[in-house]
Amino acid sequence: MATTTKIRCRLNYHYFSAATFKVFSAGVRVGIFSNPLIFMSPTVMQMVLDALILDCNTKYNNYKNHIGTKAEYLAARKALNDALDKLALYVTEVADNNSDTIMIAGYTPTKGNNSNVNPPTQPLGVKLNRDAVIGILNAECKVVEGADTYGGLLVANQPLNNTNIISPSGQIIYTGNSPIPAAQQFIIDLTKGRKKVFSGLQVGVTYYAYFWAINAGGVSALSNAASRKVIEG
Repeated sequence: MATTTKIRCRLNYHYFSAATFKVFSAGVRVGIFSNPLIFMSPTVMQMVLDALILDCNTKYNNYKNHIGTKAEYLAARKALNDALDKLALYVTEVADNNSDTIMIAGYTPTKGNNSNVNPPTQPLGVKLNRDAVIGILNAECKVVEGADTYGGLLVANQPLNNTNIISPSGQIIYTGNSPIPAAQQFIIDLTKGRKKVFSGLQVGVTYYAYFWAINAGGVSALSNAASRKVIEG
């Protein structure tokens, strides 16, 4: 028997480009506050959401026009993301498994049954770049259609001998014949986003980054690796 999962608001807007995110947040504002008979008690007040949207858009324009910093924009976007996440939980409860209600609010609904959801495909376009701070590498992959979250793996000194380390059920295979040598350092990042920050890395060591994607239907195959050597600057 298939396991039924609750239809909820997808949080894919966390990975939208600035332009798409601007349109999305405005759509949520209209969707929720133009339908008070459906959304009678939003968990974020309209004036608060308006202020967060304005601040995010302003900080982005300032950054693009070189009169503000990227850090200021990212902080404003995080504050808006947090408010949208709070509203997403509220809309999910109001919708009560009705995907139409979720779409009225401006969100994208997930599918409600594991048997109807295909596991995400293998992540592509993996990049691994040096940060301005020594000992930090920034990794990311392209957006995987239908993925809800992303896992990341950073391996030191040499790539994996076998990329079948992640099972379809999301388990990490680590046995006596592990593809990761016992002396080889590896770091697993379980944060949800497709952008990972790995810190505390050793200068002179080459690292290999891998990604996998997850949704209600299962786990993707492990990506191909991107590599980068940590240097002093």
